[in-house]
Amino acid sequence: MSGIPNTPENADKLATAFVKTLTEWLTAQELAKVRIDNARFRERGDTLVCASHDVCDANMAMLEAFRATFERAPYCADDVDAGTCSDADVEGECALWCAAWALADRDLVAPKWQVEFPDFPHSDLPAIPDWWVDQSWKNDACPFWVGPPNTGIFVDYADPAWREFQGGPRFVVVRLEMDGTHPISPDADPLLVSDDWDAVTIFVETRRG
Repeated sequence: MSGIPNTPENADKLATAFVKTLTEWLTAQELAKVRIDNARFRERGDTLVCASHDVCDANMAMLEAFRATFERAPYCADDVDAGTCSDADVEGECALWCAAWALADRDLVAPKWQVEFPDFPHSDLPAIPDWWVDQSWKNDACPFWVGPPNTGIFVDYADPAWREFQGGPRFVVVRLEMDGTHPISPDADPLLVSDDWDAVTIFVETRRG
């Protein structure tokens, strides 16, 4: 019997099953912490560590996912000795396992805004355009994105009671410093304040040039 080929399709299936298994095994709070911790690992350049190991036996979760996806456990040295497979089959399935780990990062690494504002409800986040860059920083009042050149967008809590500035607008568009990442002086007038997300995205798009 031949091994499971290490193809992008198989790796994607296994990664999806692995994340599904973790979602079933962990509480929402545990999974959120895993994603935030993983984001911090990646910021430090550590791409090999997964914080899921801190809250469960993640290798067993991957094993369960492999079985659910391919209807058997991955081949090992004992299978080679038994004549069931070859060394190449074992190596190929090991590579598939590792490829799935790497792909799972897409679902197991929190975005920057969630790292900086872990209490910010996901449901409060509007549809952020893909080309905006998340530059959130915990010392700001709320999550922050950079859009076109010299344009930044603050996205505050949907509930006004949670906003740092009571009665303030939910969305604020500001000019940025020359480095293109930091707002200019807080005393400067914003480009736009609004509670209407459509108005914000339309305004920002006009500045895209």
